[in-house]
Amino acid sequence: MTQTHGEALDLFVAFTEAAGQITDLDDLAHLALETLRTLIPGANVAFTERTPTHWQLRQWTDNLAPDLLAMAQQRGFPLETPVFAELVGTGQPSFVDGWRAAEQAVAHTEQFQAVAHYPIVQGSEVVAAIGLAVTDQHVWTDRQKAIVRSVGRSFSLLYERVRVTDELRVQQKEAEARTQVLELLANLTAKLTTEADDEVLIQRAQTQVLALLPPSHAAYWEPKGKLWRLGAHVNDVGNAELMAMMRAGVPVGQIPTLDTPWETGEALWQDDYARDTDVDAELTQHVYAVASLPIGVGPGQRGVINFSTFEPHRWSAPERALLTTLARGLWLALDRTAALRRQRDEAQKRSQALEAFALLSRDLAAETDRYALIRRAQKIILSLLPPGSSVYWELEHHSWRPKTQVGEYDPVMQAYLEEHGLPEDAPGCAVPWRSGEPHYQDQYALGTDVSSDMHVPVDTTAMLPVRVQGQPVGLLGIGLFGVQPWTWLDRTVLETAVSSLNLMLDRAQGVAALAERTAELERTNAELQTSNEELEAFTYSASHDLRTPIRHIKGFGELALKALRDTPNPRVERHLGIVLSAADRMTALIDAMLVLSRAGQAELHVRPLALDLLVAQALRDAEIEFPHMTVDWQIGPLPTAPADPVTIQQVLTNLLSNAVKYAASERPLQVHLWAEERPGAWAIQVRDNGVGFDPLYAGKLFGVFQRLHLQEQFAGTGIGLATVRRIVTRHGGQVWAEGRPGEGATFGFTRPTGPSQVR
Repeated sequence: MTQTHGEALDLFVAFTEAAGQITDLDDLAHLALETLRTLIPGANVAFTERTPTHWQLRQWTDNLAPDLLAMAQQRGFPLETPVFAELVGTGQPSFVDGWRAAEQAVAHTEQFQAVAHYPIVQGSEVVAAIGLAVTDQHVWTDRQKAIVRSVGRSFSLLYERVRVTDELRVQQKEAEARTQVLELLANLTAKLTTEADDEVLIQRAQTQVLALLPPSHAAYWEPKGKLWRLGAHVNDVGNAELMAMMRAGVPVGQIPTLDTPWETGEALWQDDYARDTDVDAELTQHVYAVASLPIGVGPGQRGVINFSTFEPHRWSAPERALLTTLARGLWLALDRTAALRRQRDEAQKRSQALEAFALLSRDLAAETDRYALIRRAQKIILSLLPPGSSVYWELEHHSWRPKTQVGEYDPVMQAYLEEHGLPEDAPGCAVPWRSGEPHYQDQYALGTDVSSDMHVPVDTTAMLPVRVQGQPVGLLGIGLFGVQPWTWLDRTVLETAVSSLNLMLDRAQGVAALAERTAELERTNAELQTSNEELEAFTYSASHDLRTPIRHIKGFGELALKALRDTPNPRVERHLGIVLSAADRMTALIDAMLVLSRAGQAELHVRPLALDLLVAQALRDAEIEFPHMTVDWQIGPLPTAPADPVTIQQVLTNLLSNAVKYAASERPLQVHLWAEERPGAWAIQVRDNGVGFDPLYAGKLFGVFQRLHLQEQFAGTGIGLATVRRIVTRHGGQVWAEGRPGEGATFGFTRPTGPSQVR
């Protein structure tokens, strides 16, 4: 059904208002897509994001063709696809009339007649796009183009804010995933103190991680001679012949899914598994996505763990964090179990230390000081290692300064470092700082950082960058007493501990920032409370102190007039009349100021009100105030709305009285009051055919003491509309005014229909 311009505008306004409240990117995209689908009936609408390798489908309407949806979910769209390449090149909306699927190189789109894309630009880069396609027209109309541009522009403005929130949510999920795996591995390792089989640990970890993934198979492989040998595995691989081949072993150097992570030491993520890469494609038709991760690096490599899904899937950031942490944690856990077999008592001590690190992580909510967290982390790290000490360094004014130190240290060296620090280019600090990687020295090179004449109490050192929100802030130094090589276990413990410390510092910074904002808000509230109290005191004092001299002026003026009865003096009488009128006006101004002040301070008692009863009272008040005025009242149906009866009565009486006051002398006065239901609010409006006002000055009408007419023309204080605005604002609504000279005026206000927003 064709929509009217007004209906389309209302729908767009509803979209922008709803979108402003959304903090989830998928929810925002869904709202934008459904809005476009409603405004352009029958349109297929999709939201895609640009990745380094392709355009990835993220949201779509439910009328998208199944074959096109399946292709977009599995492979996405290549970056070189003409319509997307043009979008990136121009950064402008694209409207393709007479769509040709073959020419555009987009399969399963032959049914479309016209296609449009709106680019989402961040900075100067196109990062995403909203796409539309229709099957019942060859050419986009100007109205449809305007709709796409309007919705796209609004979506772009909100995208950055929501994307940041989305990234923070993903980071939180990553942290939670890492914590889950670390706790899982800590629990499993603790249970393996008497176990001799590493596969028990691997299989238990696989089982619990698979519970967090879509239907999948997990397998652990180790290279034995010329074959990859299958170790622990969980779930049926889905093909008996494939399972037999796996049990027999597969050749090293011919299975890229295993060879690549083993040779590179990096995880291999295959969102769209190439089925003929490793074995006969007929054996893997049911496999869609594969993740392969090395267990260990360098001389400490042990094997490769992989996960294969049985349905279309793309590895999300939290899942990658989960599996990466699992792989590194398994490496650590396997080495730890070997150490347990050799030195059970030492292993028990290290497990206790790891549990202490987990407790430190859970204690983040109570600790926000960076140095306190680092100092506690230093103590835990030292408990994992042979005897030594730890110093945390930060770069200040071109020299490295110690900030926290744990463990024994030579007093002379400590005093020297506290006074002088280390030069910015000292190799022990400069190497890890510039590379961003840990720097291990199995035997510390004397004379490289400080003079060789000075006694350095440690023999084996490690320096690891510490980061907050991904940015390096300092270096954590570990020194061991006595020369001993850093084992892969020691390195893993240090790097995992520092990685956990980085996460804790990230969260601590966020908590500190929140606390600072909360304190600032509390200070602002306290200042506002003080200001309100001072204003209330001033208002009382002003009203009391000003009334006294005015009463004197009025009283003595009236006495003077009486005295002139015996000796009349018209000129003096006129002057005294002006003085008395001014005193009356000053009294009225003071009363109006008090009304305005109370309107902003009085407690509101909001309850459902029948507005027609309040309007009836307002009509009576206006007729009493202007008894000689004949008014044609036109009152429309009015709703029941939540409001404070006393103050809303003031608003209605003020608006109706103003309409009567500013009547035009040359024509009968008509006043029309009606209500309109709007999204989330009722709008009450009062229109008259009086003298009106210049619309250029509409913004001044609701200000204190702002008047557009002379006192001689229309008496008043200039406080009434200011009082209206203050009351309506406290109810969570808005006020406005429209008019033209000689044509009357319209005043209106809104009252939200949702939960009370009174202030």
